[in-house]
Amino acid sequence: MDRKIKGITLIELIIVIAIIAIVFSIAMPAFSKWRLSYNIESDMRKIKAILQEGRMQAFTKKIDLYVVLSRTTISLCKDNAGTDCIKTTKLNYTYGNYTVGISKRGIFTNQLTISYPSSNPSSKDCIIVSRLRVELEKCK
Repeated sequence: MDRKIKGITLIELIIVIAIIAIVFSIAMPAFSKWRLSYNIESDMRKIKAILQEGRMQAFTKKIDLYVVLSRTTISLCKDNAGTDCIKTTKLNYTYGNYTVGISKRGIFTNQLTISYPSSNPSSKDCIIVSRLRVELEKCK
């Protein structure tokens, strides 16, 4: 009797698992680098959005506001101590402590640069605040 058994052998299965492991080990560092870059850019977009929202609210409501960046959170507040806040957003990384005042005319009271504290692969890792603009750029 001629029986044909269909299926895979243990050796074939081990070879396929080894190939998948090799591909995964090659792709993992690239994925980690991409994830770091994505998280940094995400933080920078959040910071820029809060700064722009604060400028818009200060101008439309004719009130002085403050953007308080305190390590891993950024807040839009009515006082510079960060106690009476309108909006607070959590960030992925630690950026230090900054306070940016916004006059009721929508002008930033101090100029500064907020950047990711160490070198990174991100294309946009810096927020530059001038009196009238907020720019998202690559730090040099």
